[in-house]
Amino acid sequence: MYPYVGKYIANLTLAQLKTLDCGSLRLDGFPLQEVYPGTRLSTLPELFDFVSCATDEPVLFNIESKVDGDFRNLTRGPEDFVKAMAGEFFSRGADFVDRVTHQSFDWRALILSKRDYPSLRTSALCDDTTLYKPLASGINGNLTTHGTGPSNWLAGIDIDSFPGSSVGERVARAAHSIGADFLSPVATSYASTGGAADPAEKGWIAFTNKTMVDTAHSLGLQVKPWTPNRKSLLEYLLNIGIDGVITDYPHEFRRSLERKNYPLAPPGDAKRVLKCLEKHNQYTADKLDGKGY
Repeated sequence: MYPYVGKYIANLTLAQLKTLDCGSLRLDGFPLQEVYPGTRLSTLPELFDFVSCATDEPVLFNIESKVDGDFRNLTRGPEDFVKAMAGEFFSRGADFVDRVTHQSFDWRALILSKRDYPSLRTSALCDDTTLYKPLASGINGNLTTHGTGPSNWLAGIDIDSFPGSSVGERVARAAHSIGADFLSPVATSYASTGGAADPAEKGWIAFTNKTMVDTAHSLGLQVKPWTPNRKSLLEYLLNIGIDGVITDYPHEFRRSLERKNYPLAPPGDAKRVLKCLEKHNQYTADKLDGKGY
């Protein structure tokens, strides 16, 4: 219905983005997703204001700058992201900055963060597709089939220039070389066959492995993989010593961690959260029926 649907976010105004409904449809890959029909996109300041309303706890924030490393005209550049994000973080005081981590697949942004804002923590995201130069066919490949040479995503770093008998070791050393505080790798390699997404499935291949974790720890980096949504995968990651996880189902993982007696943040006040959601959430003029499909 709108002439700008399908265009890149970098080329749209906030007013245009605010007309979009991002709460009515349930994504097929997330069957447990709640829907809030008509929900508009929130800006970063609006998100922070909502969290301040919802809890008095010192919440930690892991904020990602979305920059395309290979096709750089599709997104705003890392300079724009770092300047805008840091401006918002530091306007809220040093205590707030101390609770924020800036993560990105585009390591240029992380290098800029460390250069211009040394006190801001950074997390180096990576997976099979970002470690290497794309194949001649234009495909990024995976752990077993990939190009060689400097990666556009890793600020021109050639992963094979670092010492180590495994990819995991070299990834950890590369992240350390840019001053990252955290390494945030994909949990499952795209080289896994037959769609295997679980350590219990035939053809599953780990991207995050013990060698990677041990090397990162020896260099002072914590490791927080993404996006394990299966409990068997969580068990595997805990067994190799990871420091945290990025998951779409934190409530489910919390139950597993409680049973293992991990120290956890106090549970939130559900009534307060929903009350603040009602206060802060913005809605489009039109909503779908709320079925989610």
